[in-house]
This record gives sequence, structure tokens and C-alpha cells, in this order.
Amino acid sequence: MREKITLLPALLLMLAACGPVTSRAPIQSTPAEVNDCAAVLLGSMGYQIVDDDPLLRAERSKHAAFGHQRADYDRVTVAVTSGELRVRGETVVMGGGAPLASPRSRVASGGTTLTAPSRELRTDVKRIALECGGS
Repeated sequence: MREKITLLPALLLMLAACGPVTSRAPIQSTPAEVNDCAAVLLGSMGYQIVDDDPLLRAERSKHAAFGHQRADYDRVTVAVTSGELRVRGETVVMGGGAPLASPRSRVASGGTTLTAPSRELRTDVKRIALECGGS
């Protein structure tokens, strides 16, 4: 019984570490201006805009490990809802080869798996909320 009690907090911490990073800020300009600000800022950080209707979605390739046939990406989603800027970031691993391609975990061929958010992603999410939120 004691092992289960000790294991539960460790499991909860591990699950929290692999979750997305979020940040919110009130906006003081129009939603269109906030989206434009976020798009320019994401572009200057090296992100490529993937979609901008109705949510702004961008991703940046961290690196590709060709020997393991996988790649890590930072993904950011920006939304303006009811006078508030919401920024969500996550780091994902995309598998491209055989199911045994990833040394850290099994990533299905062509599948995507969440992993621990990178430091850069955490900083980027906070920066977008601070600079484009206008708080």
C-alpha cells in the first residue's frame, strides 16, 4: 500500500510535466491587432504559421533525428476570446518510420506524441501573452 501512495505523486508530477503550457492576458486592442501582433512575433521566433482561421496555429521544428526517424516540434495556438488572449504551447514528437524508431518511447509510424515542453516554448508562450496582451 505504501508503494502506491509513493508512486501516485510521482505519476501526477510526470503527467503534469508532459502537459501543454498555457498563458492568458487581457487584451486592450482589437482581436485583429492582437492576432497580427502574435503572428509577427511568432514569425520572428522562427515559427511557421500553419493556420490562422479562427485560431492562429504555428509550429517550429526543433531538430530532426534521421537515424531514429523522428522529429520534435514546438506548437503554439493563439486564440482571442471574450476580451482575453489565450496562448497554448506544446512540444510533440512525430514518428516517421517503424514503431521502434524512437529511443525514448514507442511512437507509432506517422503518429504524434506529447512530450515535456521545451524551455524555449515556455518562454515563447509567456512572451506572446505579455507583448500582445497589452496588460
